[in-house]
Order: sequence, then C-alpha cells, then structure tokens
Amino acid sequence: MRRTVHAARYLSDPVYRRKISRQLNKGESLHALRRDLHYGSARGDRPSAPAGPPLPNMALAPDVWTP
Repeated sequence: MRRTVHAARYLSDPVYRRKISRQLNKGESLHALRRDLHYGSARGDRPSAPAGPPLPNMALAPDVWTP
C-alpha cells in the first residue's frame, strides 16, 4: 500500500518529484566525489597529481557541510 501511495504522489506532484531528484543527485554527487578521492589518479584516465605534501582526507567533508 505504501508503494502505491508513494508512486501516486510522485507521479502527481511535480514539487515532490523535484525534491526526490535533488536528493538523488546529491547522493550520486557525494558517491562520485568519494570514489574520485579514494581512487585518485590510479584510474588512469587522468594525469598523475604533481608531487607535493599529501592532502588531508576530505571524503567526509560533504557530510559535514551541506547547504
């Protein structure tokens, strides 16, 4: 019954659809950032970073600061 109510609300309410889309996009962006920070230049599709001091682990920064 809950799925039916959710589906009906999702299909009939454009404001609700935008809210859900924003939440999904935020989660996907967070996962992409964490993946990029985790793998860094090891993926091979980017040139390696210049040598320098190591950067702090910023994978949790989006969890702390979300507008």
